[in-house]
Amino acid sequence: MDIETDMDNEMSYVDRVVQAHGGDEDSDGDEDWVEGDSGREQDADGDGDESVAGETDDVLEYDFDLRDGASSQYFDWEEIPERVILATTDYARARPVQKQLSETAKEHLTWRLEKKGSFSDWTIVVSSDDGSIDFIEYNVHRLILATGPRKSGYFESMLLSPGEFQEQGNATSPIELPADIVSGFPTFLDYLYAPISEAKYVITPENVMQLRYLADYFLVPTLSDSVHEFIKQDMNCLERTEEYLRMAVQEGLDTLIAHAAHVCIRHFCEIKQDSSLLYSMPPAFFWHFIAYASQLGQEQFKAINIDLSRFANFLHLLVVSYMRNHGGRLGLPYFLAVFDQIAGVMPNPCEEGFAIVMDYLDIFKIHGWTLAFSRGWMDPNKKFVTCCTETLYRYTTRDFATDLEVVTIMAQVPHCIAAELVVKTSKKLRGEGNDNGSLVEVE
Repeated sequence: MDIETDMDNEMSYVDRVVQAHGGDEDSDGDEDWVEGDSGREQDADGDGDESVAGETDDVLEYDFDLRDGASSQYFDWEEIPERVILATTDYARARPVQKQLSETAKEHLTWRLEKKGSFSDWTIVVSSDDGSIDFIEYNVHRLILATGPRKSGYFESMLLSPGEFQEQGNATSPIELPADIVSGFPTFLDYLYAPISEAKYVITPENVMQLRYLADYFLVPTLSDSVHEFIKQDMNCLERTEEYLRMAVQEGLDTLIAHAAHVCIRHFCEIKQDSSLLYSMPPAFFWHFIAYASQLGQEQFKAINIDLSRFANFLHLLVVSYMRNHGGRLGLPYFLAVFDQIAGVMPNPCEEGFAIVMDYLDIFKIHGWTLAFSRGWMDPNKKFVTCCTETLYRYTTRDFATDLEVVTIMAQVPHCIAAELVVKTSKKLRGEGNDNGSLVEVE
C-alpha cells in the first residue's frame, strides 16, 4: 500500500510532535537522562573502560552523597512498609496465573475484523523505523482512539485539528516504531478496545516494555498506570527485579525504585553474592538496602543468636562481594559509609567473623586503600577499625591459637589495627576497662 501523499506543503502529525519537542524521535524509546538524573556523566572517569559483570554506567552512577549518608533523591521510604518480615525460606518464584481476556471481551476487539465488516473509519499503517519491517495496516475507529477513559492523547489531538495534518486527507496515520516495538502494537489496540474491566489483562511479562513505550508514545495515561502496577506485581518475582530496577533508576521512577528495594530487602537471603542483580544496584540503592536490611534483621533475629549470626554473615558477604566489584570506583569513603550501617552486627562464631574481616582487608589490598586511625570520636574509620580489632582479638586469643597463626595474621593487618590490638591486649593484661579513648565493644 502506498501511503505517500501529494500534500507536501502540510506537515504530518508525527513530524509536528517531533518538532514541538525540539528534536528527533528517540528511536530506542528511552528518554535521555530524564528528570531525576544525578547530574554526572555516564562515564565519570572518562577512561572508557568496560563495566564489570552486571554493571552499566547509567545505573551505577546513581547519586550518593556522603554528607547525608545516602541521597534520598530517588527514594520515598514511606513506600516501604514499616514492618517487613525478612524471608528465611525460599520464596515462590512462580508468577501468579496470568489472566486472559474472556470470550465476551474478545468480541469487542472489532479492529481485528475485516475493514468492511468492522465499519472502520480510520487506518493506521505501522512500519519499523529502520526499514526491517514493512507496512502493516490496521483498520480502527476514531471513536475508540480519541474518546473515553482510555483515549489516546496523540490521536485525540490529531482528530480535533481537521485540515492541519496530512493524515486527515486520506484518513490514514503512518506510524514508524522501533523494530522491537512493532509486534506489540496489536496488543496496544486490544487494550484500547477491550472492556475496561479486563483491559489490563492484555499486559504480560513478554509485552510489558512494549506497552510501556506505546503508552508514552500515544499518550494513554491509563495504560501507563496499568503497566506501572503490573511491573510492581511482576517485580515481586526476584528474577525480574534487576531489569525493572535498571529501567526505574535510569528514568527516575521513584515508586518503582522503592518497591524494588522492598523486594530486595524482603528476599535478600535469596540474592546470590555473584548475582548480576547485586552488581547492578546503584550505590545509593545498595546503601539503603544494606542499612534497612541490617536494621530489620537485628530486630527480627535478636532473640535467636544462631539466626542472627547466620543473617550477619550473609549480610557482610553481600557487602564484600559488592565492594570487590565496585570499590575501585566508589572509593573508601563509600565503603566506610556502608560499613557504619552494619558494624553492630557481626557473626558470633569468631571463625566466621575473622573470615569476614580478612575479606574486608583483602578488598583494601585489591583497591589500594590505606587506613589511618586517630582514635578520635569523629574519626570516619572508627567503627571499621574497632570492629576489626575486636574480631581479631577474639580470634587470636582463642585457647588453641598458635603463635605462628597470630604472627601470620598480624603481618596482614594494617598498622593502625595492629596498634589497637596491642593497646587492647595491654589494657586486658593490666585489668583496665574501656575509657573514652579506647575501643568500644561491638556486640
